[in-house]
Parts: sequence; structure tokens; C-alpha cells
Amino acid sequence: MRCDAVIPDPPTMVLELVGQESLRDRLRAGPLPLRLALACVRQVADGLGWLHQHGIFHRDVKPANILLDDDGTWRLIDLSVAAHGTPPRGLPDGWIEEETGTSGYAAPELLAGPETATPSVDIYSLGVVLYEALSGRWPVELEPGETDGEFRARAATGPPPVGVDRRGDYPPAVVRAVMRAVEPDPTTRIASMGEWAGALGALG
Repeated sequence: MRCDAVIPDPPTMVLELVGQESLRDRLRAGPLPLRLALACVRQVADGLGWLHQHGIFHRDVKPANILLDDDGTWRLIDLSVAAHGTPPRGLPDGWIEEETGTSGYAAPELLAGPETATPSVDIYSLGVVLYEALSGRWPVELEPGETDGEFRARAATGPPPVGVDRRGDYPPAVVRAVMRAVEPDPTTRIASMGEWAGALGALG
């Protein structure tokens, strides 16, 4: 992701025309090769790290919001529920938000408190993206007959995630990095997007 912009005050959004293919489109054909999955998520992590440095938290990181540009660069889009502020806060004063984030990708603390705006929320969501890119599944999955509301309520309690390496296909270091990112407890999750990007870079 390109991170050469300057955040004005108040924040202003400038849209760039990018490719139409999303990571969601790619994943419909099945999991990605390890190197491609790591490269994609590392680029998004770099961009999110820059946003976090400027007090902006995306809060809806998911494959549908990651587009592949014509030059092979992965771009993160859609800041419609992003939060900005120091200290971090949710939507502006007077706004009421009952539901934030996308089921399956939203961190437990965001499901429990839709106003939550922290780096850890984006770390969790990006961890789920990598988890899905490698396994084709979510760390916490919808149970048979469960409604979306029931799933979100259950996921908000932070159930333990299922291990990403169900077939023994991935190096232990990759498994550890993914599972640290999707820890239900934000205090034991990867501490920062910079650390997450660094861990991804070390993996290849």
C-alpha cells in the first residue's frame, strides 16, 4: 500500500481509481499459496500501520475491502466506519452505533462495544484475513442454524479460535503469527501493527 499522504485536520478522503479484483474474488477459488497470502497481508499491514500512526482505525478489514491494483499492489479501501481521534474514539459525539465491523472478521471487543477504536481491532481482523487466505475458513465459524445476530453475540464472548493449520501444511512460525493475531483477548494479541508487519516480513 502507498503511504505517502498527509492527514489534514479535519480528515479529508481522496479516492483513487484502482483495480476491481478483490481478495474476496481470489478466495472464492480457494486458499492462496503461502507466499502470496503473506505478501498481500503484509502490504495491508504496512498501510494500516501508517493509519494507526495518524490516529485512524479502519474497523472493517476484510477480503472484500482489499483490492488488487493493476501493478500488483494490494489496496485497502472503505473507511466508512473508520474512527479518528486522540485518544482513540469511535464515531463523533452524538452518533449512535449499534453494530460495527463484519461478522467473522470483527474482533470480540468490537462486537461487545461497537464504539471501540484501537489498533488491536484491526490486528484481529487482518489476522482473520490471513487465516482465511491460508485455510479457507474463519477462526470462529458460524454454527449450523445460527443467525448472524446469534453468531455475533457468541463471537463477542471471545471463544477460542480453531487452529489455522488443520492439515499440517504450514511452518510453525506462520501458525504462531496467525494465531497470535486472532487471540480473543486483546491484551495477549500481537501488540501493534508494526510488530505484525515485521512478523509477516520475517516469514517471507
